Amino acid sequence: MAGAEEQIEIPTEVADGGEPLMPKKEKKPHEKGITFRDFDHVKDFEDLVRTIVTLCNGEEQERLREMEDWIVKNEGTWVLAEGFNNFLGSVFHKADWPSEGRIAMMRLLSYGAEQDDIVLILHMDRKDHIVMNYAQQFDRLPIGEQESLAMLFCNLFETASASEWLLYISEWDAPGGGLPISNI
Repeated sequence: MAGAEEQIEIPTEVADGGEPLMPKKEKKPHEKGITFRDFDHVKDFEDLVRTIVTLCNGEEQERLREMEDWIVKNEGTWVLAEGFNNFLGSVFHKADWPSEGRIAMMRLLSYGAEQDDIVLILHMDRKDHIVMNYAQQFDRLPIGEQESLAMLFCNLFETASASEWLLYISEWDAPGGGLPISNI
């Protein structure tokens, strides 16, 4: 309850209709987040293909062809089949696949993060948490992978839907058991 000494400010200016005008709040200028846009996405795609194509089975090679449609031909993430998540898991989590492949994949995801439909890839990952399980190992990744992962997360804040996905608090079971992990 307001004390006797406290004063409530009553607007003194009046609009045309006799209604009091409320004072306007000063707006802070919008500060754009840090994002990275200096990409040669065609070269990054070629690097990915060159690095992993011989390690891919037939289905994974089909995912590479779909990625070409998405990244190089700019057809949108809708061209990626549901098996893309499994392919992403292979790139991120198969220890015998080279680090250069993971770096190229994250650069391609970072490039695609400016498009609203990047969230379709992220939503494919709701069940398996491939991206977040990979990110949980950040301190154990080679420096190049750490830099690419940081760039990806920065760029995911370019769209509202992707940033909401990043900020949505969730918890899931760690791969192979153990304590639950989360994105907090």
